[in-house]
Amino acid sequence: ETYSVWDRNFQLAFWSILIYTPIMIHDNPRQPFAGWTPMAAVCAAVGGTGGVLVALSIKYADSIMKTIATTGAIVFTTILNAAFLDGPFTLPIVAGAVVVMVSVCNYNDRGDPES
Repeated sequence: ETYSVWDRNFQLAFWSILIYTPIMIHDNPRQPFAGWTPMAAVCAAVGGTGGVLVALSIKYADSIMKTIATTGAIVFTTILNAAFLDGPFTLPIVAGAVVVMVSVCNYNDRGDPES
């Protein structure tokens, strides 16, 4: 029997709620969500959305496209890290980013002559 991506995600969410709700209540019985800010809720939602996107990419994308998407995400994260968190942005990182961008362009090029 095969399940859809949404069935699998519902199963994971159900068991996660079943396991972690008692832990939350045990840690702080009066206010289980104490310490949660709106930003923490947004981060949790983004993490959940990322999980769904990973499941969809595993189901529908081929292995080359998954690899290119992963390396593109790493490059994007590195650029954001350098821009907003003062992370390193050295020549090897720039060279790697260029290689990834060229490979993405080459993979998406159909070889059609320009008109």
